Amino acid sequence: MYQRVAVGCGVYGGRPMRVAGEVDVVLRIARDPGDADPRGISFSPQVGLGAGKFSVGYVRQFYYFVPKQAPFMSYSPRVFLMRTWARPRGAEPRATFAGGELKLTFFLLSFNVGAFTSVRKPRDNLLSIGFGIEQAGRWFREWTPR
Repeated sequence: MYQRVAVGCGVYGGRPMRVAGEVDVVLRIARDPGDADPRGISFSPQVGLGAGKFSVGYVRQFYYFVPKQAPFMSYSPRVFLMRTWARPRGAEPRATFAGGELKLTFFLLSFNVGAFTSVRKPRDNLLSIGFGIEQAGRWFREWTPR
């Protein structure tokens, strides 16, 4: 198995984060170095005006162009832990939430939808919706585990 690491970044808007910045670190796992549709594990911290969030998930990328510099589409189901600040959009302030989301990216446009619940008040279920512009990371540091 071949493994690589990619780092990307993005700017997002939505609920409850309001406006947020994200750094996306993907550990790619492929059967061979020429794998056309890589997949991997994504680690994504986000910091926004309304909340901070850390998510972990599976990512699958699809390439269209040759040479394969950046994916034209990807999807990523994720689980996340989020802490709201003083003024989140549509959520309880200064609270901790856990949930799941699906992130879809087409070229530079990214959309996500998810559901989350308060850790303290389990009946407080909410929906998160977001959109943004994302620059996919370039792959570097390829190695083969021993």
